[in-house]
Amino acid sequence: MGNSGCMKNILLVLWVLLLPNLALAAAPECKGKNKNLPECQGSPALTIANTPSPDTYSEVGDVISYSFLVTNTGDVNINSLSVADDNATDESCPLTTLAPTQSTTCTASYTILQADLDAGSVSNTATASGTPEQGSLAPPSDTATVTAVVIPPSSAIVESVTVDWFNLVFIIRGNGFTVDTEFSIGGSPALLDPVPGSFTESYAELPFNDAVASEVLNQGNYNLIVDGAVALTLYIEYPIIDPDATGCPCLAAWESEPALNWGTQVTECVEIVGPGTNDTADISGTVLADPLEFETYPHYPIGASFHPGEPAESYCALVAVSDDLSINEIVNVPVNELQQEECATLIRNNICASVTEVP
Repeated sequence: MGNSGCMKNILLVLWVLLLPNLALAAAPECKGKNKNLPECQGSPALTIANTPSPDTYSEVGDVISYSFLVTNTGDVNINSLSVADDNATDESCPLTTLAPTQSTTCTASYTILQADLDAGSVSNTATASGTPEQGSLAPPSDTATVTAVVIPPSSAIVESVTVDWFNLVFIIRGNGFTVDTEFSIGGSPALLDPVPGSFTESYAELPFNDAVASEVLNQGNYNLIVDGAVALTLYIEYPIIDPDATGCPCLAAWESEPALNWGTQVTECVEIVGPGTNDTADISGTVLADPLEFETYPHYPIGASFHPGEPAESYCALVAVSDDLSINEIVNVPVNELQQEECATLIRNNICASVTEVP
């Protein structure tokens, strides 16, 4: 009995010593020829979700952006990951190796063609592929479809646009305007809602707002956009002015002109009030190169003018007139109604103080 118990202990010790080697023999290293052994075959798997944005298009040149969410749903690493799209040519993946449960979002884009508008929809199929560290991978695919949206032609026809600088509105005249007509100026996407009570099917007053002010910064041509299309190109003569500003903005420009010598060279000041609804209050003076000879050139008409019917024509100005009567603008600054009156007063009291006004 003693020998039997001792033998059992010896066998137990041998079993414990041999167990790790037996385990290693049962799990061969999955490299080289062993990669094809059944016990070396993992379960690689990927999924892909294809999401377009936007999911509609309306004109040639629209760009559809695609996001492809790729997830490793298997139990081995996937290397050399890529996505192929049957429409796009700019596929890109930020990660090319995914561990189990890991995801990455690949991207691509497609530009709409005339044929896509004609077809009414565009479908794309994205396929993910990669190299698993074990086993074989079946590449997954996902298809998405975007559809064309036909925008009916606008009924709005714009015939003219004028600028009311003192009420800070664009005056739009035409026909076919509806409550759904959308207006904007320049490249700004911000829409301009007509001034309450000003809107009819043939007339609209569009207020200047912060979006317009950021667009209309300088003299030049700007597009009036109606229902997403250019309806008219309008010429903005001056940048937008503040209707509550005070002071004569021409004063510094006038005083900077070395040819002018206030109080000695002004030989004529005339106040003119024109007839009709577009009455003009105009205080002007002429500064001569030679104060003793009116026909000496150049001479410099100076003035401030307010046109109630045409507020864009209200300005304070200084021009040079040559002997061939050609005119060169030296100062031409838009003014609001308050500034016009201040400029007129300045000319009367400071520049024309010693000259008799002629009606």
